[in-house]
Amino acid sequence: MLTCVLIFSLFAGYAVASENDGDPLYTPVYVDDIDADPNMLSFVLKDELYVPLESVSAALGSWFYTWNSALQSASLMAEGLFITVSADEDYLIANGRYLYMKNGLQVENGVPMVPLNQLCQAFGVEYVIDDAARINSEGTPIEASDHVYDEEDVYWLSRIIYAEAGAESLEGMIAVGNVVLNRVEAEQFPDNIYDVIFDNANGIQFSPAYNGSVYRTPSEEAILAAKLALDGVDIVGDCLYFNMASLNTWASRNREYVTRLGCHNFYA
Repeated sequence: MLTCVLIFSLFAGYAVASENDGDPLYTPVYVDDIDADPNMLSFVLKDELYVPLESVSAALGSWFYTWNSALQSASLMAEGLFITVSADEDYLIANGRYLYMKNGLQVENGVPMVPLNQLCQAFGVEYVIDDAARINSEGTPIEASDHVYDEEDVYWLSRIIYAEAGAESLEGMIAVGNVVLNRVEAEQFPDNIYDVIFDNANGIQFSPAYNGSVYRTPSEEAILAAKLALDGVDIVGDCLYFNMASLNTWASRNREYVTRLGCHNFYA
């Protein structure tokens, strides 16, 4: 059951007048203009529209679905797509890709609910929200992980994440990955992950690269954080720097402070 969150649960087709942080709430969900389930229960949780996994997936063409109520986990198959999701994980796995769900899987009255955005991303379909959520079922399932996660990129990104933020939350680890990837895209830094990590053109940038801790075997969560970052999960926006919050560094004196996650401050 959902607790300590702002929830509005209404049956599909019912007019919605409530608001959450200024954004209207929507409950009807249509696939190709057909109501996916007349009895569908949906709700907005922290600005994300949650919909029943089974009903929407069936409307999008899945032919196999299982829900293990004891383990609080589900799996489904559609053409070219295999999805698993579990209540103890903050992501949906689609064709081996990790799609971050900041509010996780929710279970309402025994029905597993997932964010519409991530479910549509997995099926490779587009949607719009006006007076309802409207999904176009034409699309191609998300590309498989072996075509997306470069082995060397995962290897080095997970190691610098583990060395710098191995004791942090998953979000804190992803944020470190964001900084590395932001540097890859920035003109003033090298253009690949390995060279960014070992960059010392203007002084040592990542101390683990030079004290040897970058070579430690990363945790499974650090590897997950690397894959989530590579899949576009954005925790700290355009930040290019971070440091221990207790330290007075060049970044803390010269760059714009953005946020703090765990023991780290992040700067643009």
